[in-house]
Formats: sequence, structure tokens, C-alpha cells
Amino acid sequence: MGVRLNGNGKTKLLELSYDSGKKWWVLCSDGTNKKLKGTWDPQTQYQVAIVLQNGTQVSAYVDGKRVCGSVQRKLENTDSAGISHFY
Repeated sequence: MGVRLNGNGKTKLLELSYDSGKKWWVLCSDGTNKKLKGTWDPQTQYQVAIVLQNGTQVSAYVDGKRVCGSVQRKLENTDSAGISHFY
């Protein structure tokens, strides 16, 4: 799941996924990919939140813990197209 900007539809602000080894991955807004601790279990329910704060910062949480550490995407004026969709 993730968030994309308007415009060309290719700019990802944030993305959460898992790989074939069932490891959680997050594409943080600074462009880095980070492997999270733990594995994804299809029988477990997770609380996942993508949060837009004050219309200028986006961050993600899994089970109440921020998954990109201190990294948050600060939307600049150049991002005026805004968020196009969540997926």
C-alpha cells in the first residue's frame, strides 16, 4: 500500500510492501528502502496508517510504530499537484 502524487502518477511518497521471504519493506519518502524487523504473517491482522499531517508531512505506522524512523516527507510548493491516490 502507498501514496502517490498527482502529475505523472509515478512519484511515490511512501510505500509499504513485503517480499517473497515475507519480510516487510518500506519505501520512505527520502527514496530509501528499509527492511523492517519481523515478517509478514497472512493470518495476522496489522494496523497500518498512512498519515498526512497539516497537509505538509506524510508518515506511516504499522501497529502504532513509525516505520521510517525520523524520516518524514515534507511536501514542498513544487509538489503542488498534491496527492492523487492511495493504493
